[in-house]
Amino acid sequence: MLEQLPQQPVELVRRAPKSEYGTTGSVSNDMPEKVLRITPKESGMVSYKIDYEKDGVGGQNPTLAGGASGPLEVVTQLGEHQVMMEIMRYSIPALTGWAMMLDAAMQRSLDEARGMGQGQGQGGYSGGGQGTSDLPF
Repeated sequence: MLEQLPQQPVELVRRAPKSEYGTTGSVSNDMPEKVLRITPKESGMVSYKIDYEKDGVGGQNPTLAGGASGPLEVVTQLGEHQVMMEIMRYSIPALTGWAMMLDAAMQRSLDEARGMGQGQGQGGYSGGGQGTSDLPF
């Protein structure tokens, strides 16, 4: 999505699992799809539109008890769109845990390169031992 915008439109669809359980334990197969369409407009503006669709028909109600139905749309200026892109670029890896996994792998590699993995088997890492602040370099 980040690489396609603002030149090409993007559509993301979330379909509910076939057996989604509610708080009452009943199975619900009637949930509409959540559809996000991000479309470039003139002068660098971008439209973010979310809708609930069922069988290709938009404006569906996502709950049985009532509530808001789609479509909901926000049109951003070029600067606002750039800010949103940067927020997504940096927050999504942090929120999904990807950044933490990369940091842990980097730290493990540095610890092994500094000799912290010695005596723990071939390339082993126990996660314990000295902290990086105790190292001479």
